[in-house]
This record gives sequence, structure tokens and C-alpha cells, in this order.
Amino acid sequence: MKRVFLFALIFVLMAGFCFASGRMMFLDKKVKRVQRIPFRIYWIETEDGSSYLASSNGRFVIENPVLLDMQTKKRIGTLKELMTAMKPDVERVAVLYLAKTGKPEALIVVDEYCPYCEQLVKDILKLLQSGKKPKYDLAVTFFPIHRQAVDASCKLLHAGKKKARQMYLKWVSSKDPSVWNEEKCTPEARKKFLTLAAQLRTMNGISATPTIILPDGTQLVGYRNPEFLFEGDKNAK
Repeated sequence: MKRVFLFALIFVLMAGFCFASGRMMFLDKKVKRVQRIPFRIYWIETEDGSSYLASSNGRFVIENPVLLDMQTKKRIGTLKELMTAMKPDVERVAVLYLAKTGKPEALIVVDEYCPYCEQLVKDILKLLQSGKKPKYDLAVTFFPIHRQAVDASCKLLHAGKKKARQMYLKWVSSKDPSVWNEEKCTPEARKKFLTLAAQLRTMNGISATPTIILPDGTQLVGYRNPEFLFEGDKNAK
């Protein structure tokens, strides 16, 4: 039963790819049936080092699961390995860093035209300017909610990290649309950005901005006071 349950889970993860590509093949085999499981799956680790995949109601459990990453062909047997595999490749995805500390990274997903994202970034910058020390590397990446954001993100990606950081911070502080005239959006940059945005959506389940992804994989959706990202906060997550 464990094996059937595991393969059903993998089918759920891969079903979109199978149907979208127009091929009914999986691992070079013809697919007989794809069935969506009507409950959430959770990865559970216990203090003795055991791992489990469990249904949301706790009824169905797989002991010591091993997942196969279809992109890297690597086997995943721990939650840490899974979160590392699902984490976006920041060197490619993140357009800029607000702070680099050499510590574990918190990824802040924003939309350039999202006012709550703008406020979050402004508040983080104020805390940095006040001398507060961040507990994490603070990286920003872009996920389009508003239509204009696709073009803006494409231009930031094309600009390169150093100039992109200058452009984005200038936009946040001034809201001057002429900022976007400093760069162009090439078809290659647009395609790359949309691919990276799709990765955030499918691999990390991002659907709204702002979203903060903490180093342990916790996702915090919506605006919140960013003081918890800094040392000395009593309400730190």
C-alpha cells in the first residue's frame, strides 16, 4: 500500500506535465490512470530521525519515504533535502539582495506594482538604515500578479543584478515610471523570467505577493511587520 500511495503522490506532482505536454507517458511507460488524491500531504520528521509522508487527517502514512527529483534525478530522503531541492535557484531568480550576511536566506517574493510589497521593502530598508542586523540574507525575487509587472521584471532581469537593484530601489522610493525606460525587455529575458516565475508557482506554490520564504521553507503570505527578520525581535518566527 505504501508503494501505491507513493506512486499516486508522484502522479499528482507530475500529472500537469504529462497532460500539458500532450504525452501520456511517465518514466518511459504508458500511463494507465492518473488520479488526484483528495487530501494534502505533509512531510513529518520525528526526534529519532524518522521521516513520514502523511495525509492531512493522519490516516495514511508512508514510512521513510524516498522521492526522486525528476529534474536532477537525485533521491530525496529528508525534509532538508526536499526544501533545498524546492528552493528557487537564487543566483538565477533573485534580481537583488537587500542584505547579504552569509547567513541562511529569506526570499522575499514581490510584484513591482503591489503596494503591500512596496511597503514591506520600504520597511525592511528603514530597519537596515536604522542599524538593525538581519538574521538572514534578505533576497528579493519577482512574481507577476499585475500585467505591468511582467514587463518590469523582464527589464530588471535584462539589466543585470547591480543595475537592477538600483532601478528597483529607485522605483520603490519614487514610483517614477521613467525608471523602466532605462532598460529593454528582450524576448530572451521575457522567456527566462516567465520560466522562473513558473518555477515559483509550481515548485513553491507561490500565488500571491508579498510572500516571504524562510530558510526552513515556511511561507508567510501577505504584508507583516518585517522586524521578525531582524535580531532582537521578541516576536521572531
